[in-house]
Parts: sequence; C-alpha cells; structure tokens
Amino acid sequence: MKGLKKAASSAKGKYSYPFDELTFNYLTDHGITYMVMADCMYGRRLPFVYLEKLKDLFVDKYGARSLESLQANALSQEFGPLMKELMEFSMHNSDEMKQLAKLKAQVLEVQSALTNNIEQVEAASAKVEEDRFPQKAGRSKCSTVCRVILCVLILALLTGSLAAWFQLCNSGGCTFIHQGSV
Repeated sequence: MKGLKKAASSAKGKYSYPFDELTFNYLTDHGITYMVMADCMYGRRLPFVYLEKLKDLFVDKYGARSLESLQANALSQEFGPLMKELMEFSMHNSDEMKQLAKLKAQVLEVQSALTNNIEQVEAASAKVEEDRFPQKAGRSKCSTVCRVILCVLILALLTGSLAAWFQLCNSGGCTFIHQGSV
C-alpha cells in the first residue's frame, strides 16, 4: 500500500517494491499509475518494459479521455483482453523484451549525451565569439537590424514609386513615344 501511495503522489516515476518472491512495479505518468505484480525471476527490466508498452497502448486507445468520470472496472471488458494479450506476449518473448528495453535505454543515453554535447558546443561557440569580437557582437546585432530596416524602406520606396507610376499611366498622363524606322 505504501508503494501505491508514493506512486499516486508523483506526477511521473518508476517504483519497485519486493515482497517475498514477488515485486510490485509501478509506473506513473500524467497522473495515471500503472502497476504489475511479477515474479522476482523476471527482474525489474521486463516488468517495466511491460508497463511502458501498457501505458503506450492505453494512451493510444483512450488518449485524453477523462478518467475521473469512469466507474470502477469500467474498462475491464474493453481493455482487459488487451492487457492479457500484452502480458502473454511479454512472458513468451521475455528475452526479446529485455533486449528491447536495453536497446531503448542505450538510445535514451546516447540521445541525452548528444543533447548535452550540442548544448556545450553552442555555449562554447557563443563564448568564443564573444571573446574574439567583444565589441562586434553588440554591433553586429545592431547592424543586422539596421540592414533589415534599410531594405524594408528601399522596398517600400520602390513599391510606392511603381504604384504612383502605374496610377499616372492608367489616368492617361503617361505616353510612350515609339520611334519606328521611317
């Protein structure tokens, strides 16, 4: 009961509580707690792979459907068979599920490392730019803004001139002199 209270109080997290030869595994995400009781021989990885798949299946099927309005066991007939099928698949393919979990963890680790490296490179690049050109950094922003404003003004002046010329031509004040061969 202690584990369920802790899981329910959290917005997101994973918890495991061993009891005799069993583990109670909880996954909480967006206020919904998913729980599975597993034999200790399955370890922690497989139950959490199952819970992640269960969460994905639940979210895909029900989306943002309001759970507060549901009564107890309201989804048992509809979602129960899907849970059973997923559990049987997980138990019969436990090695593949464990490999999948390991691969997913490695991908998340690489993704996190890449994100960190990119952020560090960007920070170092900005610092190098500041150190090499301390005055230019402030001026370059200003000069870029000034160039954009100048381009907009020139474009507005050209557009206004063309509009005035077309209006003058349409009112008959504009004549073209064509010099042909005589």
